[in-house]
Amino acid sequence: MLNKILFFFGLKKRPAKTSNKSRIEFKVIDNLVETRANIVKAIIAVLTPLRYGEINLGSLNIYFNKQECDNIIAVSSAFSDAQFEEDLRTRLENERIYLGDNWTWNYVEADIPVEVTSIGHGLYISIQSTHEVGTKAYISEYIGKLEQQKYVLDASGKSRFNIGRGKVSLKNGRYHENYIVIKDSPDFGNEKDDKIKINQFVSSEHATIVYSKNTGFSLRTLRGGCEEGGNRTRIIRENKPPRDLQSTAIEIPLKDKDLIELGKSVFIRFGFNFDKEEPTNQEQNDNSETSELQPEQGNIRQEEQPKQDKTEHERAIDAILFDYCIIDTNIWMETNDIQSHHAKLIRLKDLYAKNGKKLIAHGSTYEELKKFSDEYWKKIEEREKGLDSKISPKEYCGAKGFSLLKRFFQDKIVRIPGLESTHNADAYADKDIYDFASEEFEKGKSILFISNDIDCGMRVNSRLDDLKNKNQLLPNFDVLNMAQAGKLIDCL
Repeated sequence: MLNKILFFFGLKKRPAKTSNKSRIEFKVIDNLVETRANIVKAIIAVLTPLRYGEINLGSLNIYFNKQECDNIIAVSSAFSDAQFEEDLRTRLENERIYLGDNWTWNYVEADIPVEVTSIGHGLYISIQSTHEVGTKAYISEYIGKLEQQKYVLDASGKSRFNIGRGKVSLKNGRYHENYIVIKDSPDFGNEKDDKIKINQFVSSEHATIVYSKNTGFSLRTLRGGCEEGGNRTRIIRENKPPRDLQSTAIEIPLKDKDLIELGKSVFIRFGFNFDKEEPTNQEQNDNSETSELQPEQGNIRQEEQPKQDKTEHERAIDAILFDYCIIDTNIWMETNDIQSHHAKLIRLKDLYAKNGKKLIAHGSTYEELKKFSDEYWKKIEEREKGLDSKISPKEYCGAKGFSLLKRFFQDKIVRIPGLESTHNADAYADKDIYDFASEEFEKGKSILFISNDIDCGMRVNSRLDDLKNKNQLLPNFDVLNMAQAGKLIDCL
């Protein structure tokens, strides 16, 4: 009440309008250590939406307006020595909030600027980036189908760009309009276009891109695009592990050429560089039969470009024939049109056998498939005894894949390294695949890895790319999903 009276008569200045309010107003107590801890906690609460992101911060500025504080000494003393910075950096690290490598913090007892966030008791914070933040970017179609192939994000006109399936959502009587529209279908069950069919896993209110002059364009999920809503959104960045946005509280600044994964199936690309237009994934497909083999994600690349005078058949062989072709578990367990899928694998096997090359399925892949196969045949026996045993798609496909793998192995076309390995029986094959690919690559073997698991593919690519950068004499490698590999196999 006293502060309101002082403000009314002009005896105390009102603070500048703030752009945001902290969720936590820290408590001031006589204990210096606890007051400092409370201030750090309040700052972390403001920065928490940036968890797992990278904003390349130049400085974190802390402003103190003494006129708003009832205990000036207690608050100002919290910044009197190096302990505050140590506590802040430790807490940031524990909370996995990455502000860049060279950021600093400043404590200023001065007038409060406009773009600040209050954390209470006269303290305000603002962040300042070291790099110039662009106000224009674009989103382009990559995997899946958008209403238009490219969307311009112009922050001079708006600061929020919603992403979702369909133009408008009226859930719970609330109007929600998407700027970046994932193409909808009136009947996904009968949808003939595969690029549209996979869109069904994207929510009508999935995510949003927001703009701030400090951090630029950042991605947030909406409830329909996070774990709470039974869905997934993540960012796939070159030479970095994928980053999940597990809740609506997380905000990750976007970088040029980031892939945004929506609902496990649809991928869109974020980028800058309007002066240098990049073709969308669809445009690449229209221009070249083998362009899908060279997605930019994770720096996946084909070192040798096919010569123009080669036939389509020869280009396909160049793109798919390596010393070793490592086939991931999920390829053996394909759940759609098994007969056609296995026919492609047989043609791939014939190509490798003819050229003296080897297909690879690691021992842990063999064991994983065997686990599903054993369960399948166990339930078949139970059914013969009159029991109502339900067979899951994974068990059925695992059994079929295991049968094919054993056939290839008996024909001596598939190598199964690590078959007698003694690792955790419940572990999946990923780590063994990474290690095998790296070891053989360092021995001078060219590597092709086929997987429908983008996480696993990115990690294999990143590891081999690091080795390639250290030793330019190493051979080629590539990473394909089955759709890309299948397109090549059809040309053989």
